[in-house]
Amino acid sequence: EWGFMRTTSNKEVAIQYTGVAAGRKLPTLLEFNPAAIDHGADISFFSQYPNEKEFLWNPCSLIEPNGDKCVEVTPNGIVTIIPVRANMNVRTMTLEEIVDQKKQMHLTSFKYLLVEIKNEVEALSKNPAVEKRLFQDVSMKDDSLPNFVKSILDECSQAYQRHETRPDNEFVDDLTYRGLVVEMLETKVMAVSKFRYYMEDRSQWIQNVTAMTLRSAFRSRNDYIESQLSHQSDEERTKNALQLCKLKGLVVREIDEINDMNESAIVQAAA
Repeated sequence: EWGFMRTTSNKEVAIQYTGVAAGRKLPTLLEFNPAAIDHGADISFFSQYPNEKEFLWNPCSLIEPNGDKCVEVTPNGIVTIIPVRANMNVRTMTLEEIVDQKKQMHLTSFKYLLVEIKNEVEALSKNPAVEKRLFQDVSMKDDSLPNFVKSILDECSQAYQRHETRPDNEFVDDLTYRGLVVEMLETKVMAVSKFRYYMEDRSQWIQNVTAMTLRSAFRSRNDYIESQLSHQSDEERTKNALQLCKLKGLVVREIDEINDMNESAIVQAAA
């Protein structure tokens, strides 16, 4: 039963609701055999008709036959009685719990993403090319690289904290939730982009890039890549133009990219 199920402990009231007195065809009564756990809640105290001895069962309670049916002769006619057993669903979540669950699922995904960001940024910082880049940076200090990495990871954590403090109802609004998911996924793209921006634009000092927000560094990198296109060979221009389109979301992936099953995008779409 998907909704709340109303029953009564007063057999006369139950027979009355079968419609036998009104001449309803095949009046039928379900006779419940309650157990210690599987039983309804007595709401007589709250009812407008306390004499009906109403018991309310949780939504999604399962009803199954529990014996042979019989008939009972009443002053108004014959009523079929079917013994049943109800398994009360004690795990059905409330609406508030369902909303909170969706928020927690989103936050859990964000936590895993933060781990991915940390691993990728730290891997980039250990690349031998970073040491060479720092050597050319006159603003470099002993703690410049650790502070740079920390600035990236701290801002990613701040993005997570903003999502954590958002009201639960925003996670069930499709438009708002879509924006939160996009922001979460953009966090990783911008975090990696900030590190790569410092590595690619040799005119930038690490102190300056460290002070940039993720989004500011992301946009600056896009501008830098675009400014370099006219000075590059055809092969480099094609490669970087494609990269720029991906960063701007104009291209999701290349047509000849393959997945772990060696399938191209066309093959995957046709599967």
